[in-house]
Amino acid sequence: MMCDQGKQSDHQSGQHLTEPKKTHVKDRLDPYRVCVIGAGSIGLWFGGISSLFADVTFITRRVQQADRLVQNGVKLIRDEKAVIRGVDAYPMKEIRHDPSFLRQYDLIVVSVKQYQLPSVMTFLQDSLLTEQNALYFLMNGMSHLGQRYDVINSPIYLGMTQSGATRLSDTDVQERGLGLTLYGRYDPDQSLSTPSCPPSHSRESGLWQCMKEGFNEHHVPFEYTDHVWMPIIQKCIVNACINPLTALFRVQNGELIADETLHILLMQAYEELASFISDAYPEQADKILKQGKLKEEIIDICRITSGNISSMLQDIRASRETEIDAINGYFIRMAEKQQLGSLPTHNFLYRSIKYLEQQN
Repeated sequence: MMCDQGKQSDHQSGQHLTEPKKTHVKDRLDPYRVCVIGAGSIGLWFGGISSLFADVTFITRRVQQADRLVQNGVKLIRDEKAVIRGVDAYPMKEIRHDPSFLRQYDLIVVSVKQYQLPSVMTFLQDSLLTEQNALYFLMNGMSHLGQRYDVINSPIYLGMTQSGATRLSDTDVQERGLGLTLYGRYDPDQSLSTPSCPPSHSRESGLWQCMKEGFNEHHVPFEYTDHVWMPIIQKCIVNACINPLTALFRVQNGELIADETLHILLMQAYEELASFISDAYPEQADKILKQGKLKEEIIDICRITSGNISSMLQDIRASRETEIDAINGYFIRMAEKQQLGSLPTHNFLYRSIKYLEQQN
């Protein structure tokens, strides 16, 4: 699985991984403990970066991957340099019935496919979590925004990343461009126009300060946002335009702007969503679409990541279920719910990818 387009930033060129060191904060003698649920491309990458300054544990779907991570560690590759860090790992089947397992971790990162989230949510709801266990959902798509987080007794954070990564094996992950990673406090009453509250407890603030300093030290910009829904929906628009086209036509990202026909289809997909956003969120449309610059950003992503293979194409090639329901499917359902039309281009893309899934 690959983290979509992997938008690059100025942080990529010439920035190497430094020698790992554990980060200690004032009044805390031991490193923070981070648990990553899901060891796909982004989960493995996020856990790999975190292991450079914190104690990291992975929860995997397969027993074999957990065994290999324990035996070999996680290998993080940037340009020509690689760092291997020792980590703990457990298969979900081994710990899913232990309600106290997650309580030992300061930060629990959920980085799974959207269709895997229901079973993970059941595990989280059954766990005896407290305010000492922060939850951070770092996922593609939009479906996870509608979850019942109020049944979990933990501070909830949502996030998104512009960094790209490709999982090369059960333990190895290759960075494919470094970009901004964001986190923001989940607020059930928040909308696109209202900010959320920043971390309130000193322990929470210390945790996120440690994460920010740790990521920034290794040249990955990591920042708080009080409007976390905005960048999530913006990324979902980008993914909805690029991913299904690359999967349907079996092409790398750059072909969407190199080929005239595919470029027209890419712009058609964007314009249809832009029109929907303008109708659905009239007061926030300019911000969501970045005053029209989001279209330019989509083209730039295709150019910068021209040789990359989208996560959806990788899923189709590997005969796996895709996240089309949480990306294009999300906008289709929203348009139907608000009676704003059928989004014919995205309906076609959605049905086409569902057909390919059935063939697999």
